[in-house]
Amino acid sequence: SVAVVYDSPVRHQITIYKVSLSEVGVSMGYSVEQMCDEALVYAGLTLATCPRTQLVAPPRSDPFRNRGADVSYGMAGGVAISAFS
Repeated sequence: SVAVVYDSPVRHQITIYKVSLSEVGVSMGYSVEQMCDEALVYAGLTLATCPRTQLVAPPRSDPFRNRGADVSYGMAGGVAISAFS
């Protein structure tokens, strides 16, 4: 499987962030590069010719869990959220 995010890092672009191969696929000779190339061929691209994005740390899994008011977190511009119960 090939997992992608649409409109990332910018609008009208995609980011391939995970490629998974089963044991059967590996035994048949598939590789991560081959899986990506098969998906990208429709756009006239290969994994080797695609531009790379600058990666940043992912967001925390659940910033609201066990938090009170005024939860603030963020990267790349930051996000400030006020949560009141």
